[in-house]
Amino acid sequence: MTIPNTFVSASQCCYTDDGKLITEGSGMGSADYYQGSLATISGHLLFDMKPANTAWKLDGGKWGPCSEAYLRVRPQKGTSLCEKNPTPQQ
Repeated sequence: MTIPNTFVSASQCCYTDDGKLITEGSGMGSADYYQGSLATISGHLLFDMKPANTAWKLDGGKWGPCSEAYLRVRPQKGTSLCEKNPTPQQ
């Protein structure tokens, strides 16, 4: 599915407590089609947050195969030059 986007896309990035970019797992963040700004909030909610939240709900409210599939389809960009850094264990 191609979604026309007249706004600049964005990525959510998450970092460990010691400032390292998380590049794998549930804390990795995701690429968004829409910035989470006031002008683009409806697109952000519909095309960015809803698919991620649906995957989370299908996994029973925890990290699982649907969430992993979501991140395979919508991977975080720009992590290839970074040291591999998985989500810290809670």
